[in-house]
Amino acid sequence: MKKPWSVEERMGKVIFIGAGPGSSELLTLGALRHLRRAEVILYDALVSREVLELAPTSAELIYVGKRAFRHHRSQNEINRLLVELAECHKIVVRLKGGDTTVFARLAEEIEYLRNHGLTYEVVAGVTACSAAAASINMPLTNRDFASEFLMTTVSSYDQPQTCRAIAMLLNQDSGVSVYMPLVGGERIPKKLIQAGAHSYHPLVAVVNATLPDQRVLCTSLKSANFFQIRNTSQGDPIILLMGRPFRELAVDVSQHHHFQVLKQSSTGEFSRNEFLQSTIQGL
Repeated sequence: MKKPWSVEERMGKVIFIGAGPGSSELLTLGALRHLRRAEVILYDALVSREVLELAPTSAELIYVGKRAFRHHRSQNEINRLLVELAECHKIVVRLKGGDTTVFARLAEEIEYLRNHGLTYEVVAGVTACSAAAASINMPLTNRDFASEFLMTTVSSYDQPQTCRAIAMLLNQDSGVSVYMPLVGGERIPKKLIQAGAHSYHPLVAVVNATLPDQRVLCTSLKSANFFQIRNTSQGDPIILLMGRPFRELAVDVSQHHHFQVLKQSSTGEFSRNEFLQSTIQGL
């Protein structure tokens, strides 16, 4: 039996939910509870079908996806729609991929709600870099050498000073992730090397992290080929993981000019021997 909404909630409320990177198994219990009680759901392009299937059949689903430069609705339109629906005393769920607090334009949307005197709540989700690392059985940090981890986007590399700072972090054995690299990401390896990063740093591209058709590609800054990354991605979400924390996964690849794709077994494990054999054959 559903718990009735409070008086505050019945006056209209927007709940921002992080849907995680894809798999519904990574949806938090809090997120699931709010999702099942939603009256209207505004969802992004990166929200998987299996997550949407958890919504009540009575809920109205409104697609407001934005991918690269292909926007179904502008940010201003989304802001206005949130206010319009909440003012109609609707319980509105704003469903975003990953974690709503990371590169999800949350600040703009909650500021708009604040300016209109509306109530909102933010529910945490699993962010893409954490899920991607876990899905390939790799840590983001290591107490022996990587006490820092940095999350970036393509625009982080536009300023030379910022790029030098990121290159320094990589050279200090910290890990770095790049969100949404399909547009402009091809410039990142070269910029990092020019900024002083060692060319042999591992670069791991994870496509459709946590989903059944996840693909993992390993290379190095020097050998990164974004034509192959885009070809493997085929437009699906991708995240880059760079630095020493991922060296074990990218063993030996960083020393050679070729690209490898790791296949995941039915048990969710990656075969190290199979990977090394394919690496040797590629020399």
